[in-house]
Amino acid sequence: MKLIKKTGTLICTTIFVLSLFIQCTMPVNNEKSDTPQSDNKPTLTPRYNTRLSDHCLGYYEYLPEGYDPVDKNKEYPLIIYIHGVGESGVGNTDELGKLLLSGPLYEFQKGNLPASFTVNNEEFSFIIISPQFFSDNSVKEWHFGIFPTEVDDIVEYMKSHYNVDESRIYLTGSSMGGARSLTYVAYSSDYGRKIAAMVPIASYIDEAYPTHYIDATEAASIAASELPIWMIHHTGDYISNVAWVNNLYSKLIGMTPEPVLTLIDENTHDGWSKAYSGELKLNGYNLYEWLLLHNR
Repeated sequence: MKLIKKTGTLICTTIFVLSLFIQCTMPVNNEKSDTPQSDNKPTLTPRYNTRLSDHCLGYYEYLPEGYDPVDKNKEYPLIIYIHGVGESGVGNTDELGKLLLSGPLYEFQKGNLPASFTVNNEEFSFIIISPQFFSDNSVKEWHFGIFPTEVDDIVEYMKSHYNVDESRIYLTGSSMGGARSLTYVAYSSDYGRKIAAMVPIASYIDEAYPTHYIDATEAASIAASELPIWMIHHTGDYISNVAWVNNLYSKLIGMTPEPVLTLIDENTHDGWSKAYSGELKLNGYNLYEWLLLHNR
């Protein structure tokens, strides 16, 4: 693996893993309930047929060890992960499981996600939410109907339904999900200020489509939110052209804090495999630890 470096930072990684049948090494709760459940171990629960926005009808919920919905004095950092096109669906029992094919929840099932992380001598455990979006041909230009306002609906829903530390809400996504993470914070600096840090990976910010592309005005909106951003991309990505993320990076240079771009010298559409497994590091911190370095 070859590492490439730039100011703001550019680094590297690999692997593309898809698996329909995963040996669970952690407990998975397949029963839907109306409220988040507490447990003495981390739990992974499908929330079937639960409308979060117009184009999101279900989600997966990861709750940390000891999570108690009644204890409002104990708050947790929140990661919202937005999937790629291949994991899209209508949130039912047939399709929601696609959310476990990659991303943080896939790594949890493999045993690669620790129950807690220690950063600056403080221990943290995450709530992780993975919403599932579906395609809508009437809004095809928005790439599966994920409007920035719908991402905000999900942010607000999680704040009101879970014990979330609102100073530590983190956003990440891969491919389409990386793009939708970026367009969310580009839409409004008010949206950007709700997020403590974000990691878009292999972002499909196609410059041929205005709703995918981040223009100078939108980049200024991101900068105004003073949002820490770590972008990860393969140099030879044959789906999400590396030129797109390089162009965005050049627009964001000079913002505070300085953006980070990790370029991976590989020829696949990936970057998320080693990022979400924790193998990829930035200044000695994996993705989860890096997020926890930041709060509002």
